[in-house]
Amino acid sequence: MSTFVKLIIGFLAFLIYGSLVFYGCDVVDDCIASKKSSVVERLKSNPDFAGISVDADSCGKIRLSGVVASQELKRAAVLSCRGCRSRIDASAVVVKGQPVAIVKPKAVPPPVELSKNDCQKKLNKLLAQNKIQFQTGRANISTSSDQLLSQLAETLQQCDKLRVVIEGHTDTRGSASNNQSLSERRANAVVVRLYQLGLTSGRASAVGMGEANPIANESTPDGLAKNRRIEFKLQGEQ
Repeated sequence: MSTFVKLIIGFLAFLIYGSLVFYGCDVVDDCIASKKSSVVERLKSNPDFAGISVDADSCGKIRLSGVVASQELKRAAVLSCRGCRSRIDASAVVVKGQPVAIVKPKAVPPPVELSKNDCQKKLNKLLAQNKIQFQTGRANISTSSDQLLSQLAETLQQCDKLRVVIEGHTDTRGSASNNQSLSERRANAVVVRLYQLGLTSGRASAVGMGEANPIANESTPDGLAKNRRIEFKLQGEQ
């Protein structure tokens, strides 16, 4: 809605209600600002309104809250702001003895507990569908893997009595010592991220396998990529 249209609506409201009403709080309603103190005084002067509090939100709307003895007194409290009735919110005023609807929060079901075998299968499936990516030659986890790591952490919560070993693997390019170090640092980076995602401390450990356990022929770029990987190995009994 344009500012011009808001001004037109506000002017029409002034002609009808005798107060300025602007949408989106572009201009403070002078009627509300001037009437708040008046409402407070009126309510204080009547002992029947002793249980009502008065406040105004950032847009100037007056909000009443508290307890009154009858529905008639609730309406009377609203009428205390003469000329500004459309700007009063009395939804938080409760009539004494009137049943109040209690909205119960939806129960959050506990995570489904998986067996060791099922949990391992789920971890393997996630890692087969997507790889944990790192910056080239470094142990910095790429942001593109954030969702995958969250899914892996959630899965581990479903078999929370088991420990998990995070294995880092590299391809054979570069020296064996550098690859060993890189695989260890990448595995450790994954463990740290899992703890940041809520995994219980002490459940995960890291081990670097270097280039020792290839799973693909490295004559192609695809084979090299398959050997650069992170594996999750569950240990213990669920």
